[in-house]
Amino acid sequence: MTSVINLTPHEIILLVGDIEHRFPPSGNLCKVSTAQVDTGRKISGGKVFQVTAGEVTGLPQPVADTYYLVSAMAGSVLCEHRPDVLCPDTGEGAVRNEKGQIIATKGFVTY
Repeated sequence: MTSVINLTPHEIILLVGDIEHRFPPSGNLCKVSTAQVDTGRKISGGKVFQVTAGEVTGLPQPVADTYYLVSAMAGSVLCEHRPDVLCPDTGEGAVRNEKGQIIATKGFVTY
């Protein structure tokens, strides 16, 4: 049987037809450190920074038949090395409420 462990601080709801699969936060967080470098450019007076991802913390070692839900930033860093890492689809698969806020996803993505 496949396990899904949510390493984000938010509940993730997968909507498949009329069925909701809820993945509550596990209490463990997968985080990515970032660094910002001033590019020297400005737009309307605001500085433009380049963000680079650094070290990933909080990701358990792979376990058979287990997937880990992480943020898009963590997923983009881990994609080449960890096929067990998934991110909620916040693009075409996003389910939004009347205010445009994402309330569920119809699938997962890898980067």
